[in-house]
Amino acid sequence: MYSFYVNTSLRVFESQLAEVALRLYPYAYTGEYSYSTIVSDVLCTCAVSQLAASIAGTDSAPVYHYVATAWPTSPINAFLLPFAGRYAMHGIDVFAIFRRWAAFFTQPPREKDKQFADNLVNMFKQFVRTGQPLHTAWSPLPNITAFINDTVTLSSRPYHDEQCTFWQKHGFLQYSWTN
Repeated sequence: MYSFYVNTSLRVFESQLAEVALRLYPYAYTGEYSYSTIVSDVLCTCAVSQLAASIAGTDSAPVYHYVATAWPTSPINAFLLPFAGRYAMHGIDVFAIFRRWAAFFTQPPREKDKQFADNLVNMFKQFVRTGQPLHTAWSPLPNITAFINDTVTLSSRPYHDEQCTFWQKHGFLQYSWTN
C-alpha cells in the first residue's frame, strides 16, 4: 500500500520520481510512517534545513540547527487534522517547550515526552543566557546538526541530506511550508 501511495502521488511529475523516492525512503515501521516522512521532508524539514544553511553561509551570527526527532508516546491531535499524529512532526518542539500536553496529547505524557521537553527547555535557556549551545561539541552550521528527542545526538551529516538534495533538484521545495 505504501508504494501505491508514493507512485500515485508522484506519477503526475517525472516518470521515475516514485522509483527514486521509494529507494530513498524504504518502508520502515509502517507505511504511514514512511509516507509521512516523505511528506514532512517535502513540506517542512528540507526547506528549513536549506534556509538554515543559507543563513549560515552569510556573515551573520552563527546558526545552530536542530531537528526534533521525538515520537510522542501517544498520538497528538494537532493542526486541526482529522487524525492524530503518531510520529515526529512540525511543531512537536513547540508543544513540548510550552508543556501543552493536555491540549494535544490523547493520553498523559510519559517520561520520554517530559525528557524531550526538558532537553529543549534546557537547550533554549542555555542559548538565551550565554549565546552558546548546551552541548559544547555542537558547533554552528555547516558543521553540526543536533537531533533532539529524549536524548540529544550531534551529527556532522545534515538530516536527510541525500533525500533533501533529491527534492531540491526536482523543484519540490517550492511546495514547502517554511516559516
